[in-house]
Amino acid sequence: MKTCRSPAESYFRAGQVRGLACLGYHHNRWHVRDVVVAILQGIRSDEDAGAAIEGLRMAGKDAAEWTVGDTIIRTLRPTLRGGVVNFFEYGEE
Repeated sequence: MKTCRSPAESYFRAGQVRGLACLGYHHNRWHVRDVVVAILQGIRSDEDAGAAIEGLRMAGKDAAEWTVGDTIIRTLRPTLRGGVVNFFEYGEE
């Protein structure tokens, strides 16, 4: 079992989430949103959660809120959920 990730892997995860969140928001593509939600719901490590939060921040608050609504937030890992809620409440961009 791999216990640590390289910075490149975290950077890739952040870019993946950012890119898909922006695409879905700007093109109103529900399928893209579903893909991002599946990625976010599949996150099991705090490191991946941090990378995903960074990706949502890079996508911007509007795109992140469109991608991850109130219903979806409740289904996320606690670390990820807390980071997303903080981002939405305090608008840390």
